[in-house]
Amino acid sequence: MKRLLYANMVSLFLLLCTIFFITTTVKAQDDKVLEEIRNEFDKVYGKKIEEELKKDQSKFESMKSEAEGIGKIKNEDAKKKAMDNYTRAHKEHYGKMAKNAGVDINSVIAHLSKQFPQYRFESTDGYSIIAEKQTKDLGLQRQPINNTASDLLATTFHAKTTPPAYYAYNVLPVSALYLTTLFESLKTLGVQPLIFTQTKSVNCALASGGYVNIGGMYALSSTSGVVAGGCSSSGNLSNSSVLPTVAQSIYLRLSGTVEVSGYAVGIVGTSATDASASFNSYITSEGSLASNYVSKSAFAPFLWVASFNDIKSFNHYVDITSKKGKTLNVAGSSRSFSISGLCCATNSSGKINFTTAELVVQ
Repeated sequence: MKRLLYANMVSLFLLLCTIFFITTTVKAQDDKVLEEIRNEFDKVYGKKIEEELKKDQSKFESMKSEAEGIGKIKNEDAKKKAMDNYTRAHKEHYGKMAKNAGVDINSVIAHLSKQFPQYRFESTDGYSIIAEKQTKDLGLQRQPINNTASDLLATTFHAKTTPPAYYAYNVLPVSALYLTTLFESLKTLGVQPLIFTQTKSVNCALASGGYVNIGGMYALSSTSGVVAGGCSSSGNLSNSSVLPTVAQSIYLRLSGTVEVSGYAVGIVGTSATDASASFNSYITSEGSLASNYVSKSAFAPFLWVASFNDIKSFNHYVDITSKKGKTLNVAGSSRSFSISGLCCATNSSGKINFTTAELVVQ
């Protein structure tokens, strides 16, 4: 028992070191690329429109005042409504200014796609840009192996207090004779919840703000950014467990959501915000067993707005019986980064939320 406990402690320590080193490096690289995209978008698009907007000083001052007002709204629903009203009121004029400036959003997207091929760019309103990182690299993912996941007839499992009878009569509905036999064998079923270690970090420039809310099964990271470095935050959950060697079967069950949301208001130049959420599970020195990932970025040019919202649910039930005695690692991550010319005009959040994280051992 002491030997097993020691092995678990060593594995957890190594996992935490790996998570800290790799995710910190990856996130720093992502923040740098986001700022590079923002600067390029501002150069080839935002600044040209800004020059045209300033030619009509009265209209320019009106739009600027309204945009600054949006940045000061604290209530998220009220802010979204104000952004929608702003785009409806000024879309025609903004389109004329873009045309006068000789810029086209589709050409800009093509340009950025060549410069930053790891991102997929699109415009949902004709003037701002939403980007999605195309890679599924979670910072911890190994080379893929054949996934042995089984959804067991797409059954949604109940909480870990569910009695073995539920699994016998709902998960594997076969003959009554078989069910009776199965029920007897399931009496030895053990459900072992995964206990996550929590880590978080916030790094923000003056006048910006960020925070991380983290609990036993979730991590929410949020930022509001300013220029000159912006603001970044991240929250991580990690578990490392040596799988039992004496067991007829071992299944890993993970369910929950990864979600991101954000908005950007370009009050002083182009504003940008980015959020991601992910989880990965793998056997040490082997491939990924199950993972999910979502990442979005918004770029709002001068005196325009942009927003995104995305959520993905997951429900994995993976047969890892063949991995007896090996080390299972499960890691979840949330991240946010924002940069703008005025505090609170740009914000994003990412959240990983496990509703179930456990081993089912028999």
